[in-house]
Amino acid sequence: MKILKLNELCGIKNQLYSQQQYIVSEKEKGVINNFFDINSLFWSQIFNPSAVYNLVERAKNELNNDNSPKIKAILKQPQIFLKTVFIALKKLEGYVNEKELFQSLESLEILCHLHTKLYSRPHTLTLSQGYILSKFSALDMERNCLLPFYNPYLDFINKKVMPVILSYEPSILIMTGRPNLASFTIAKLVRYKIPNIFIIAGEHESDYYSLFKIHSLLEKNTAFFSVYNCAIISNYHNAISKIKKWYLNQSNNDLNNIPGIIYSLDNGSTIIKTNIQSTSLTNNSAPLHYTDRSYVYNIKVFSQNHCYWNKCSFCGINKKYNDLENQEWNYTEASLKLESLYKRGINRIWLLDEAIPPVVLFKLATCIIDMDIRILWHVRTRIEHQFINKVYAKTLFKAGLKHILFGFESASNRILQLMRKNFENNNYLEIAEKIVENFTSIGIQVHFTAILGFPTETKEERDETIDFLHYLHRTYSLFSYNLNIFYLDIGSEIYHRWEEFDISTLSFPCSPKYYLENHLDWLNSVSSKQTDIIYNEREISMKQQFEWYPEDSLIKPSIFFSFWEYSRYTLYSNDLKHNNLSFYSKQPIILSSDVALCKMEHDTWMLYHLSNHHYVVGGNILLDLVNSSKNKECFCTFIEKYDQPYKEKAKNLLIQLVQKEFFL
Repeated sequence: MKILKLNELCGIKNQLYSQQQYIVSEKEKGVINNFFDINSLFWSQIFNPSAVYNLVERAKNELNNDNSPKIKAILKQPQIFLKTVFIALKKLEGYVNEKELFQSLESLEILCHLHTKLYSRPHTLTLSQGYILSKFSALDMERNCLLPFYNPYLDFINKKVMPVILSYEPSILIMTGRPNLASFTIAKLVRYKIPNIFIIAGEHESDYYSLFKIHSLLEKNTAFFSVYNCAIISNYHNAISKIKKWYLNQSNNDLNNIPGIIYSLDNGSTIIKTNIQSTSLTNNSAPLHYTDRSYVYNIKVFSQNHCYWNKCSFCGINKKYNDLENQEWNYTEASLKLESLYKRGINRIWLLDEAIPPVVLFKLATCIIDMDIRILWHVRTRIEHQFINKVYAKTLFKAGLKHILFGFESASNRILQLMRKNFENNNYLEIAEKIVENFTSIGIQVHFTAILGFPTETKEERDETIDFLHYLHRTYSLFSYNLNIFYLDIGSEIYHRWEEFDISTLSFPCSPKYYLENHLDWLNSVSSKQTDIIYNEREISMKQQFEWYPEDSLIKPSIFFSFWEYSRYTLYSNDLKHNNLSFYSKQPIILSSDVALCKMEHDTWMLYHLSNHHYVVGGNILLDLVNSSKNKECFCTFIEKYDQPYKEKAKNLLIQLVQKEFFL
């Protein structure tokens, strides 16, 4: 009996920190330790040097009339663009800072943009998602997954994935990640070729997605179980172990004694859900064979525990768990897990626990100090008055805490009450700021998450939250924040009491029995009019954290931050702030070799920096600047050539270009 595990086809976030996955490979790696990394294989083909060269050559032939600044710059200096792409791929193999990560991702996103224009339309390819495809309806995916026009992954799956699977001849196929069009395609094709195979949907848990949340819908999902045999909704490792034993002796034809699964042995005609036991997540998501110490290790140290607060009306994280009572926080056992990792040479660790109580966190830190575990680590918790105690912050810092995330959510007391986030603290903002002050003053990076667009939230209340976060960011150098748009989780209290939150409509985009997502669209008297406004406010506000962020980037600030968080580079970075650059008058004008000069419409010119992706558009002054760079004139000479008001324009242009790092 052979077991084969596949990951999902999606974006490249996993590749940024997992040694088990890769972005570019000289050769196809195939199956390693019963795991076939099809997502890395897909992206390594997109970023294969010959494929990149061919893509740029095709762009030179077919996109000459495109007015996009990025494409104009690429066509003007294709060799420079190719260089930036290959540098970006190399940088992503190791540690990069925030700015370098963005620059690398933007170069690769431009490549995806070209791929979309030249190869995959109407399907859009992005770094964050792979191909953007609907994945909410099992029926739609089952019906359409083998149609070439509907499925841009089909050719890749047929040519690169299926031959490996068929050659391996697995008895059990485990499809990890969220079920999507590509996983439906593979499962359906495999069942045609290997009729007796047992196909499992498993290892799909994350903060925001779990099949457990929709298990009552899955019991009716005939389309899903016409392709999959089984979905594991709790206790993954225990269920897999028992399924292996069952597969070897199917004479009883009975899976009912395996808890935590939903299964069908007749292509969805009969769907059976077994008893659900207490649920725990996989103990860690780090590489199976961890050897490279440059990566951050991910682990849930309190593997049987959920968020201790468990009251927030918007949150569905704890709905991944069946047993929410009688939690015991065994900080001694947790510290032993960390000690074991440290002895293996792993010294950067990202705790995946949903939220750890302040007292438990303090005791865990004390154990780390007493056991002399020298690590840098990240943790999540919530705003609590105990963290005002400076002893907490000092102890955590001494224990190696580098980065701490607090679920802040809102600065409006009314919204906090609706969120069931804050019941007693009328001085919530004072406590929040004091926590930031205490932690950042001793060198711990503090991150707040917040939600915009909560039901009934007004523009004024939303501005309260944004303004408070901006204030903290201006005041405390090691503070950052993330703004999320309200997400109506199917596992949340709001979903079950939506009428109490002024929600007029809940909308399933397909028949509920086929629904595979974890969130629903919703409407009230405000949301339909403000959705686009809120999204725009979110991007503008997120961007204010990064003064180096260019205009018109393909990678939006919220998407970039998710890459930054998921890559775990925070445990390497020193300071979240960047100093503005200035110039002196005798400085020679020497433009970077990565800058492209392009003729635009209406007698204007553009300078585009193909490494950092800033650009400026101007008239004759910009063209004069390029000529001055060739002659290596100094800044003052260039400025003095002009009379007012052009002298001031020339000076402002130089300041702008210096701050955007156009000069050597």
